[in-house]
Amino acid sequence: MRRLMPHILTSLVVGTVFVGALAGCADSAPTTSTSGPTSNAATSDLEVSDASTAALEGAVERVLVALRDRDHATLAELVDPDEGVVFLPYSYSSYAPDVTAQIVDAHDRMSPEEVGRLGTSGTTRVWGTYEGRGDPIELTVDDYWVRFVWDRDYLDAPSVAVDHSRVPSAWAGIPDVFGPTARWVECAFPDGEDPDVGGLDWSALNLVFRETVQIDPATGTVVGTTYGLIAVIHGEHEV
Repeated sequence: MRRLMPHILTSLVVGTVFVGALAGCADSAPTTSTSGPTSNAATSDLEVSDASTAALEGAVERVLVALRDRDHATLAELVDPDEGVVFLPYSYSSYAPDVTAQIVDAHDRMSPEEVGRLGTSGTTRVWGTYEGRGDPIELTVDDYWVRFVWDRDYLDAPSVAVDHSRVPSAWAGIPDVFGPTARWVECAFPDGEDPDVGGLDWSALNLVFRETVQIDPATGTVVGTTYGLIAVIHGEHEV
């Protein structure tokens, strides 16, 4: 929607995919293999078909619109039915992947049914701990959304990266934590908005999906690809 979808389209060139090539971005893009992303750094090959590219693009757009509108019913439909979804207030980029995995496991994973009920809950819940302080993040759903989900309009993010990161504190652990079939899209304001703080007010929203390739058992050919949301990760400068 708005600038985001053209960015994703230019980030995913069908066949051999040139990841994250956005208009106005001078950096060259990484590539990754069809077995899934293996790192957040140098290069990656994304061998995808027209259908899977469209499926990923559609999933990202629908999730972002649902997050913006706090449309929990629609968001629930996009959550992976087997795995559920986890909301992370930080990307924990300074931690080793095994430590990050433990942090992720300590957060509540919500089923689609639980996500669908979020809009009716005015109770406070613990979403993790504040980075640098250790105090529990005890917020209502609405307050968490304002602080750690839609703190900026990520549908209008100036940087959109697929399976890699452009923010100052890039998190390389997504494939390690969520597995090789995890695909993610980072919508970011990598330079922040306040020139007086030297870019420390950057922020990002990472949407992590479980990619499932559907194969025709009779022919062995790929007939489609689906993407179920498994994580919504807020990123910002960490102390």
